[in-house]
Amino acid sequence: MHEGFIYAYVLKGSVRSQLYNGEVREYMEGDSWVEEPLVRHTLTENASDTASVKLLVLFIGKEDARLTVPKSDYSDANF
Repeated sequence: MHEGFIYAYVLKGSVRSQLYNGEVREYMEGDSWVEEPLVRHTLTENASDTASVKLLVLFIGKEDARLTVPKSDYSDANF
């Protein structure tokens, strides 16, 4: 989880991602996605066993926003 918005763009390779109970999505080179604040990741992984992946990620939040928030800091009831 993050306290700010995440904007991710795949520069190279492909990545699989799942947010909370959503579907598993595969993002290829040139694809992008947005993650809203405080949405839990249930999967983030390189889609390849051999090729590397390179992402450009922008974190947009308040000056004191945490990039990573432990699950224990928030109740699952909100997600």
